Amino acid sequence: MPLISRLNRVLLVLSFIFLGTSGKLLASPNSSLFDNYSVGNGLTDKTIHCIFQDSKGWIWIGTDFGLSRFDSYAFNKFEFNSATGKALSNALIRTIIEDRSGNIWIGTEGQGLFKYDRRYYKIEQYKDKNLTNNSVWSIIEYGNKLWVGTENGITCFDPKEGKAILKITSDTYPGLLSGSVVRKLLVDQDKRIWAGTENGVTVLNPDLSVWKYYRELSNDLTGRDNEVWEIFRDSEQNIWVGTYLGGLYKIIADNQVARQVIFDTDNNRAYTVRSVTEDKDGNIWIGTRGGLYTLDKASGKATHFRENISDDYSLVHNSVLNLHFDA
Repeated sequence: MPLISRLNRVLLVLSFIFLGTSGKLLASPNSSLFDNYSVGNGLTDKTIHCIFQDSKGWIWIGTDFGLSRFDSYAFNKFEFNSATGKALSNALIRTIIEDRSGNIWIGTEGQGLFKYDRRYYKIEQYKDKNLTNNSVWSIIEYGNKLWVGTENGITCFDPKEGKAILKITSDTYPGLLSGSVVRKLLVDQDKRIWAGTENGVTVLNPDLSVWKYYRELSNDLTGRDNEVWEIFRDSEQNIWVGTYLGGLYKIIADNQVARQVIFDTDNNRAYTVRSVTEDKDGNIWIGTRGGLYTLDKASGKATHFRENISDDYSLVHNSVLNLHFDA
């Protein structure tokens, strides 16, 4: 039985953009696992930052230049013939979610937040006074509100009112967050909000008091080892934290202690972890600047997938910016 289905292979390959690798004490994978898609197949751009599957099964793909939408057969550029639609079409897309009402929310680099109301086929844009910063990295729905991680803290946004109702920055709540740039937000099983910043992780209680800081994931406090790019909760409620140069950390649900997970000591680029996800068997998949890895749940053994220029069915590139398994 193949490791991933054809559609899953498509989604994984869409995310690979920059790099090169090596490996030690790793399983030898079948390199011919992936169907590769590019601009020639209809993608808006070759650089993919995020992938999201909505409740109707559509695959939304955020690129350097707007959105593509995939229906398992073809890619189509998502665009509107309006000023707001053109702003979205030209934007770098960082994150995409769907709210409980079925609206699609899109976070961009420098252009703020967009809402696509598919009932009325309408696009709206929110920026400037509605956000702490117009560069949006992460969006979660929590308590009927949207919590938006930006280059300058967190905005709590009321989607019904179409405006910010709370802004958490170093000015409004000094010292609350471990850093200013909030690249990742996550809600855990106890309704706590995890905020990944350039200086570790802040975990907030529902009343916004601090539950815990993970400021020093790495002992190197002078570089980018504590710069958080990914936070993922697995099926056993463990939290996985990916950093820019400090590698991968696993925070066990039982004791909340962060421990580094070493899966390739010979590949320095594997210490930049951009994406983490889990398959139906509980295996962990890790997207890095040095290729794709999977950690076997039973054995803990790592398998490394990488680009092979002589194999058309290997990774299209060794930088994995985002991972998604279809529903």
